Amino acid sequence: MSRSDSTFLIMWTSIDISQEMMSEGQSEQKGLSNIDYQIADAENLPFKQESFDLVISRLGFHHFTDPGRILHEMNKVCVP
Repeated sequence: MSRSDSTFLIMWTSIDISQEMMSEGQSEQKGLSNIDYQIADAENLPFKQESFDLVISRLGFHHFTDPGRILHEMNKVCVP
């Protein structure tokens, strides 16, 4: 995730299964109002199909035991 240009209306949803890591992310992005932080499991995303225009995993894949499952979930919630 990066700081977005204020001329664009970009909304980010950031998830992590760990409250500690989520708090760290919130601290790093303090002051940004266009980020929705949620505790969630990437193997079972709590979002409707086709909820997002873009899905990015930042620093996560080396933690996943089933990367194929994660890719399936990412694909499911992304607009084709």
